[in-house]
Parts: sequence; C-alpha cells; structure tokens
Amino acid sequence: MSSVIEQKQAVVDEIVGKFNDSESIILVDYRGLSVSQDTELRTKLREADVELKVTKTH
Repeated sequence: MSSVIEQKQAVVDEIVGKFNDSESIILVDYRGLSVSQDTELRTKLREADVELKVTKTH
C-alpha cells in the first residue's frame, strides 16, 4: 500500500496534468451553494462537456 504522501502526490500529478492539457481553467469556491444549486451546476457542466474536479485544500 502506498503512503499518504504518495497518494497526495498522485492527486497533485493528476491535477497538474489537467492544467497542462486544458485550454482554460476556472477555480471556484463552492461554499454556500445549496444541494439543489450544486446539482444544477453539475448538470449544466456535464451537458457542456466540462469536467468538474473537487479537491480539498488546506
């Protein structure tokens, strides 16, 4: 089993790869959205063929 640091590095590597391969990137703080607003946002993004990635920050 890989260590926590290796797992976190894999997530960082994935995000860096997505940044490098993307035409545009939007960072959003989703706090304050209701469940229905979040669901609507995800639905509209999916319809527009936009990838949504939620990550924890500290």
